Amino acid sequence: MREAGVKHGAVPSGDGRWLRNLALLAASLLALLAVAGVSLTRRGGQEMRLSDAAFHDGDLRASIVHAKAAALAYVPGSQHVLSAYARLFAIAKGAETRGDLLLARFAWETLRNVHVATDYPGRPRSDWERDAAAGIERIDTALLRRGGDIPAARP
Repeated sequence: MREAGVKHGAVPSGDGRWLRNLALLAASLLALLAVAGVSLTRRGGQEMRLSDAAFHDGDLRASIVHAKAAALAYVPGSQHVLSAYARLFAIAKGAETRGDLLLARFAWETLRNVHVATDYPGRPRSDWERDAAAGIERIDTALLRRGGDIPAARP
């Protein structure tokens, strides 16, 4: 027996609204992710340009600070993030080779910290992160042998 006013085979209006709302929510979330991705990519690219300029001017500490900001504008696999990792690695290796252990430790520590800050469940430990941990350990050992203090960790 049919109810009065309801056509045979028609979906009740409550179910249709629920599906429409779910579709609208999904579309809104996708749009939000797209806007966030574009914003982070722009910010990261700008920070890498500033890091490049500081690096070419010889201001390695400023280059590290801007590379950190670029890496923290994290979008998985984006070029600015990979460039930031490479910049931090290059500064750390170069400074360590020259014997500037404090600058090297700052760069290694920054590389490690950006990985910790952008970590998520299931993300494997990267070679960058392993290299940074090994670099910090080498430098701390060298500083202790020299009788120097190990710098306090930076956030």
